Amino acid sequence: MPSSEGAPDAPSTVVSVTGSAAYGKNDHIDHGIATAFAAVAGLVGAGVGGLATAYGARVGAEKTMEAARIQVEHQSSSEHRHWVREQRKQACSDLVDAYGSFAIAVNNIMDKVNEGDPPSESDLDSARAELRKLIIIGGRMQLWGPDELVSHAKQLREAAEQFEYTAHRWPNVLATNDPSELSDHHDRFRAAGDSARLAREALALAARRILAAAH
Repeated sequence: MPSSEGAPDAPSTVVSVTGSAAYGKNDHIDHGIATAFAAVAGLVGAGVGGLATAYGARVGAEKTMEAARIQVEHQSSSEHRHWVREQRKQACSDLVDAYGSFAIAVNNIMDKVNEGDPPSESDLDSARAELRKLIIIGGRMQLWGPDELVSHAKQLREAAEQFEYTAHRWPNVLATNDPSELSDHHDRFRAAGDSARLAREALALAARRILAAAH
């Protein structure tokens, strides 16, 4: 029968049409997704590129800052060493000058002795005052160092103290009128003076060498 024979053909047509329609719809969706993914990938790529640029800029800035910091520290260290050297130089100069003033005061005592006059209290006080100045100025070496100069300053102070003590003894020695004691004390005074002078020269030599090396 025609109606019963044609009935099976209808579903195949529907299936065919439906299948064709479904294929077209899926193809449209896949294309849209691909486009969206491409757009997102572009945005992500741009973001990654921006992050990379920012990271590179930050790293570059950090390196520049580190280089600047090292340069400043080096300059600061160099300036500090120069400043310490100048302080040492000034301290050594002041100490040598102080010894010069002290030696003049002590030699004034000896001049009186050679003239046959006992030194006055003013002469003795002057020598002691100059010794106190030398001790105070010599103490400044402990602030600046190095240990070698501190040691030389200590040796100069001790030698100057002995020199001043020997000079201070002259009035008592002269009062004895003992030629032997006068001769012996003269030798002690000269030996003390030589020790002080050598200590002063040793300090000056060490100062020149140390300051030249630090230049």
